[in-house]
Amino acid sequence: MSRPRTWTDERIERVLRELCAGARVFPSRGEFAAAGRHGLYSTLERRGELNAWAARIGLKRRAPPAALASQATRVLWTDDRVERTLREVCAGRERFPSNRELIQAGLGGLYARLHRRGELDVWAARLGLARNRAAWTDDEIQCALDGLCDGLERFPTREQFRDAGLESLHGVLQARGELECWARRLGLARRRRWNDATIAAALGELCAGRKQFPTAREFRGAGLGGLYSILGHRGELDRWPRQLELPRRQYRRSKDRAWT
Repeated sequence: MSRPRTWTDERIERVLRELCAGARVFPSRGEFAAAGRHGLYSTLERRGELNAWAARIGLKRRAPPAALASQATRVLWTDDRVERTLREVCAGRERFPSNRELIQAGLGGLYARLHRRGELDVWAARLGLARNRAAWTDDEIQCALDGLCDGLERFPTREQFRDAGLESLHGVLQARGELECWARRLGLARRRRWNDATIAAALGELCAGRKQFPTAREFRGAGLGGLYSILGHRGELDRWPRQLELPRRQYRRSKDRAWT
């Protein structure tokens, strides 16, 4: 299964080492923002890992001693450590352990880390285990979508949710009618809605300079396979060629039946 697009330990360390090159102290929030990395700072702050990463990079933070001390004892749950621990705990199990079970095993901090990052379902899916879960809260949705949407220009598709181990979240958002709401909240557009105006605009670009209406293969080659499918489903594959005054290419398979 492919990993979700998120701030993995490897990616965090790579970006931090680039950002901190030549620095004497760990960058401030303003310095992260100036470098276009405000999202990374927010992620580390939300996870409570700013001090841990500063120590890992070998830099001190500009923070009051009391604030540093409050986080000094936090365990840095790296992805490798999370996976190794979960595989030990889940050996022989059919379901992902609950909050209570992890706490009883002395792993309350691990549960808190996964909950904070919105990764409980991700790790359950990665280990091939079902998970008993309560309803998705807004905070859990926000955390999961922050990781999933990092680096994306459009709101993720159902397939991208599934590949990230978050198919259940997509189902919840779809059932609640909240997919569009969360896309707007994250400032991401969803897949284009095909109405006459958007179809005409797309076909105008695709058909510019053509003497024949594009084939299904040409639609797919232009990244418009979905549009071709929609036109076929709506029975509009003849309407639009007529409107654009472009003949469709005919593929004859027999004497009495022509396929287009």
